[in-house]
Formats: sequence, structure tokens, C-alpha cells
Amino acid sequence: MQAGKLDRRITLQGATESQSDSGEIIYTWGNVATVWAELVSAKGNERFANAQLIGKAITTFRFRYSTATKVITTKHRVVYDGREYDIVDVREPKRRETLEIDCTVPSEEPVAA
Repeated sequence: MQAGKLDRRITLQGATESQSDSGEIIYTWGNVATVWAELVSAKGNERFANAQLIGKAITTFRFRYSTATKVITTKHRVVYDGREYDIVDVREPKRRETLEIDCTVPSEEPVAA
């Protein structure tokens, strides 16, 4: 992996679960690692659901494998450029060298068809 391609600073976050005084479950996001990453691609798709057009863009980040990043799963999220991304897939294309994660921005209102 070429260091020059790692030009995006991303923060990987994990949720911790706690309970409020009323018994409600509360999720708090905490930083797991902040790493330099490469923005590999952005691809998307659209589908119809309940007479509404729903679009989803997938953003892929590639970064170096480390002891801090090896724990990343789809239960984590990415913060990049002020936006929060849900992780939908984690891959290790080069064993103990590189990780790739596919992310989506949490859906907003669907577009009426």
C-alpha cells in the first residue's frame, strides 16, 4: 500500500451500551482509532420499496491493518469529513496488511416515485 494514497483522515467508532435511570438503552459512540485511509470508490444503487425510490451510495475506505483496526466490524461506524457512515462490509484483501470497509450514509427520507 502506497502511503501517498492514504490522504483521508477517518475516525473509526464503536458503540457502548448503557441504561438510563428510566431503563431506556442508550448508545454512546467512542473513538476506536483514527487512521489515514484511501477513498477507493463510490458506487450506488436504487430500488423501489413501497412505491418509493430508495437510493444508496456505497463508499469504500482502504487503510492499514493494525491491532487497533483488526477489531472493526459492521457494528462500528466511520466519521469522515463531518459525516457519519454505517459500515456494511469489512474485508481483509491482504492478510494483516490492509483492511477495506464499505460504508453507507444512514438513509434519509425516501424519494416519492
